[in-house]
Amino acid sequence: TFGGFARPKLSYAAGQGILLTLADGEQKTIPAAELRRKCRCAVCVEEFSGQPLLKPEQVSDRVYPLSFQPMGNYAVAIQ
Repeated sequence: TFGGFARPKLSYAAGQGILLTLADGEQKTIPAAELRRKCRCAVCVEEFSGQPLLKPEQVSDRVYPLSFQPMGNYAVAIQ
């Protein structure tokens, strides 16, 4: 838990996407390519100008996660 809340669970289902399961059991599905294209990390967005570095058209629709790792209190690193 973090801040009194249970951390959501992440998994991947081929053909569906990344499954986010909230503490109350509610599930949301996020297409992996969509999430990758919206990444706001320092590799994908220039830190000072906010200019995108990742070109969305270069992200394959077939991209998928290899692993999930909690980062801090709320973030998740997806490889």
